[in-house]
Amino acid sequence: MSDTPRPRDALYDRYMKAAAARRAHSATCTQCSPDAPRCEDGQHLEAEFKRFQDAYLARLRKQR
Repeated sequence: MSDTPRPRDALYDRYMKAAAARRAHSATCTQCSPDAPRCEDGQHLEAEFKRFQDAYLARLRKQR
């Protein structure tokens, strides 16, 4: 095993940033909940998160 740090992964960073933004919004928005439709901002954050998640997981599958 090498002690060399892994290079930055821009896609992973965007995926994690989108996940954090989604969590932060969900924690403070009174309109967004798992059982109710999300507000307009929540819908945008959810779509962005899913887009980055799909892209990141697709890339991982491709690398196998």
